Amino acid sequence: MLGRFDDVVAEVVSTGIDTAVLVTHGAMIRAWVGARCGNLPKGFTALNAVSNTGVVVVEGTPGSWRAESWQEQALGGSGLEDASTDGAAAEVLARE
Repeated sequence: MLGRFDDVVAEVVSTGIDTAVLVTHGAMIRAWVGARCGNLPKGFTALNAVSNTGVVVVEGTPGSWRAESWQEQALGGSGLEDASTDGAAAEVLARE
């Protein structure tokens, strides 16, 4: 799964553009960012949700990605704020 997403990211990087928006499920964002961004503490993505339509800003290059911002709340207004409609993407481990 991570390799396939890496391939998509590499394809975007190979175009030479400076800024791109990749749209995927919140769970995929959490998994990829947790595995590829070295600046997040271990376990961060298990404890911090990304709603479907949430946003994580990542900068860098393959092998050297950094998470610059983490917006777990849904974008799109109050109709998307009900966590019960979000699915597994926003589920997190119980916080201590």
